[in-house]
Amino acid sequence: MNNIKIKKLSNVKNNIVDIEYKISGLKKSMGYTIGNGLRRSIIALTFGTAIRAYSMNCFKHEFDSSESIVEDAGEIMYRLKDVVIKYDAKIEKELKIDYVFEGPMVVTSDMLNNDSICIINKSIELFNISDSSKIEFSIYIKNGIGFVMHNNNITEQESSNGIIGVTSIYSRVENVYFVVENEGEDDVIILNMSHYDMYEEDFVLNLAIKNISCELSDIIKFMSTNEIVLKETSKLGENKWKVIILEKIKNLCAECGYGNKTYEYISSLDFYNVETLLSYFIMGDRNYKSFHVKKKQFAELVEKVQEIVNSM
Repeated sequence: MNNIKIKKLSNVKNNIVDIEYKISGLKKSMGYTIGNGLRRSIIALTFGTAIRAYSMNCFKHEFDSSESIVEDAGEIMYRLKDVVIKYDAKIEKELKIDYVFEGPMVVTSDMLNNDSICIINKSIELFNISDSSKIEFSIYIKNGIGFVMHNNNITEQESSNGIIGVTSIYSRVENVYFVVENEGEDDVIILNMSHYDMYEEDFVLNLAIKNISCELSDIIKFMSTNEIVLKETSKLGENKWKVIILEKIKNLCAECGYGNKTYEYISSLDFYNVETLLSYFIMGDRNYKSFHVKKKQFAELVEKVQEIVNSM
């Protein structure tokens, strides 16, 4: 019998949606498993619509400037990054929208609204036309996931044609976290998130659930039609890899004068791959004394351990 229930509280203020979902009726110990999956999926796989590039008839490249425009091309590029567009799944490839503005005037983000796109944050000042010039302005819009830096957003051909890349922030989820509570024998997830008001209601949560379901479905399909073959994940094998890397770190401590206590502390850490080993050093930056070295020595130790890891 399915006892799962989802309740919601939401509030919209200054174009930001704050939502709290209460997911109840989960089997004991499944709260953290499902909660972590939803959080990671929301952070990494939520997509949206954003500006990837723009062009103006008075600019040839991102470092250009014009007597008719108060701002230079680079400043406009950074302001366009902050323009939030309502997500539109119907944009399959790319949308180019052309505008003509005649000065003197201040062009703001609300002036980009038309039948093709809906701007959420309408008060961003994009640029000032200081004289009576007629400015031809175009933006290039597409859907995507995460973010793409401006220099990776245009081709060489586009750059030579005066198209200027904009850093695209596709996912506008500002914050997401969860806690797990207990109701009798069941786990309850309290999932909180904040995002710009650019999605249909419950879109972000539904997308996260769909992404997890698709991955699990593929795993189930594989399990039902394939035999699982045990293979070594490393030529060295997990245990041998740890022995070798600890031996190298021991030699490093002796050569650089860190001392036995530094080696003994590192060898006591519970790590099973490169990522977990290096994570201790990242966390150790706030408590370097645990490694029995001075702060300046710790920075050098991290660099040398990184070199050892890269050589493996």
